[in-house]
Amino acid sequence: MVLEAVNEGLKDHWAGREWTEEDFQEWLHDPIIDPALWVVAYDGDEVAGTVLNWIHEEENQRMGRK
Repeated sequence: MVLEAVNEGLKDHWAGREWTEEDFQEWLHDPIIDPALWVVAYDGDEVAGTVLNWIHEEENQRMGRK
């Protein structure tokens, strides 16, 4: 359901492309991805929107972010 919402949300994005289940699973196994940080909004049984947050500690340190 989340993958479908991601694809729907990116369909008109200039750099968007449809993610396959394989793409999504590969992304989920990236060490910086933490689904506990995600927010998924539902309209009944359907995903209405998502906020897929992650924290990239190495990049944050390199860029001086806290």
